[in-house]
Amino acid sequence: MAMMKIRFMLVTMLGIATTLSARPEYAQRENKSCIHCHFNPNGSGPRNFLGHYYAKNGYSFKNTVYAQGVYEKQAPVAPDLSFQRPTAEGKLQTRDMEVLKSIRYRANSSSSYFSGAEMVKSGKDFVRSLQEAGIAYNKGLEEMLLREFFGAGLYNIETMALHSGMGLKMEHAPLVALRSKSAKLTPKAWLGERLKLFAKTAGYSDKEVFSPVYAEFHSGDPHYVAKPDFKSGKNQVWASEHMNQTITMESLGMGLYAKSVLASHYLESRHEHGVGITPRAGFLAQIMIYEMVNTMLWIRYGLAFDGVSFKSFPADYYESRDLLYIPHELMVEFDDKTKAPRSYYVKERLSYAKDLAALLMGLSEFYAMSDPRRGGVSLVFGEGSDDSAEFPFSWNTRHLARELILVVLKNLEMMHFDTRLGAIYSTATLVKPLEHIKASEIGLTMIGLGNVYRHFINDSEICHVAGNLMYALGQFTVQRLQATDGGIASIYDAKRNSADGLNRRLEDQMLLIRGFLEAYKVTREERFFNSAIRTYEFSVSQLWDEDLSTFRTHEDTRVLKITPENVGATVAALRELVLATGDLRTFAYKLAYFDGILKNYGLLLSELELTGEKMDSIADSDGDSILQADMAGQKFGVAPVFASEVQIEPVR
Repeated sequence: MAMMKIRFMLVTMLGIATTLSARPEYAQRENKSCIHCHFNPNGSGPRNFLGHYYAKNGYSFKNTVYAQGVYEKQAPVAPDLSFQRPTAEGKLQTRDMEVLKSIRYRANSSSSYFSGAEMVKSGKDFVRSLQEAGIAYNKGLEEMLLREFFGAGLYNIETMALHSGMGLKMEHAPLVALRSKSAKLTPKAWLGERLKLFAKTAGYSDKEVFSPVYAEFHSGDPHYVAKPDFKSGKNQVWASEHMNQTITMESLGMGLYAKSVLASHYLESRHEHGVGITPRAGFLAQIMIYEMVNTMLWIRYGLAFDGVSFKSFPADYYESRDLLYIPHELMVEFDDKTKAPRSYYVKERLSYAKDLAALLMGLSEFYAMSDPRRGGVSLVFGEGSDDSAEFPFSWNTRHLARELILVVLKNLEMMHFDTRLGAIYSTATLVKPLEHIKASEIGLTMIGLGNVYRHFINDSEICHVAGNLMYALGQFTVQRLQATDGGIASIYDAKRNSADGLNRRLEDQMLLIRGFLEAYKVTREERFFNSAIRTYEFSVSQLWDEDLSTFRTHEDTRVLKITPENVGATVAALRELVLATGDLRTFAYKLAYFDGILKNYGLLLSELELTGEKMDSIADSDGDSILQADMAGQKFGVAPVFASEVQIEPVR
């Protein structure tokens, strides 16, 4: 009798264990390891997002998101009609109101790149997506999207990458140094030969001066120190003594992201004489690609530390040849005579989730942009070496981007991810993470993971990790950061187990709206889509200011602190919401917001011809309150980039 009881208890215990653990027969049938469905390597514990799909689809991966990405539109939840919104058809009205305006002119590279990329994506690509989705809208608004949104983004990206000189110059880049030594040429001469090859490939014959960089400084003063010549490209370099000469991984990541977005646009088709939509566009795209290749090489072989202690992580989860720790900030020392970088050292050894998110966005965007199967890119990336006479770049650079993606994912998961909470800590040391979890960094990370998943859809190794992290982050945000009114708290204190829901910020709402939408596309969990809509409705009802005709940047004050970060996040979130829902009221908010921020409140410091300004003796010939670049401030003008901050205080 006692033996029967023991047998019964064993069977009962085994039955319980079976419900908590993976079922080996399923793993064998699908030819997948247990960790594909569960968070833990041995198959125990809760299911990840693939595990939930496995259960929902008759215990099979067939026709699930893992096999094929599907991004159809979904109907939104019922909108809150109690709030009066502007319409896309009518004129967007703002009340005349006196405000005090202060501008911090100093330009920040990472935020300018991020916002610039989202502006470019809101141009032609957005219009094409609207048409493909069959979303009817006022065609008269196309010019605003194709010219003004795209133009503002292009100004910021090209100025930072090609004109400002705000960073380490290309003649000192790792690949230039290596190739010039092999060719027995000076680095400057070798770079000149490369630029000639780029011009030949693009069919570009004009003479123009550029100042390309492969590693951007943190910030600099964008005021010109001599009279600029916009036709020849002369005198557009900023004063080196007015630059913050530290380098952050966030700036490098956002630089990769923005340059890839613009280069992709420039290479989407060929003209009759070479690569690029125009000869100049093809030439500039190749310069930016060369910058990015050198950036990735510098990160991979020059900056990252050997992470030997990380090798205890399960090897079968996902593999990379090297486990590297990516630092946050570096100081550069220069040779007094040649002005070449002599050495650099790590200023801050902490790892930042924001840096890793930016790198995920940039590296995945580069991987997608450089796909040689795209018609406009096939003459730029080939199978040969990167100094081939036939192809300017090697197809192998895509493998470098993939390898770095794996390195960044390991940094994120092994140093920042809390398996208990399903969240990422904002900062971490090599030993342990710190306590605070920031909503904005969760949002950026989810966007980066979504980008990775979308562009590596056929790479099960990367998709598995990116999808599981996104699923966990989405669950944490819904459960711990989102209030009943839909608003997102700015920060979560893991030690106190509480979220700070006071004075909620616009940037957090918009980054999480987009993050939720990315999570929905990957996991198909409706709760993420509904959370995005709820956060949007909170932003409209609680943050939109009818008098100022813009979103308040903080919930509990009408003083606006406008930055490129919150502008880029807002433009991008509203764009993705329009595509997800087809709601023209959301489209109207996007246009009204853009008009107010750039024209009424002066975030864009100046402009050139692309957005309608005539280069003449009149400071504002198109009457849009954005001045011509060489007349926009001090003696010689200010570059056409975003200010680091504009503060608006309404006069009561």
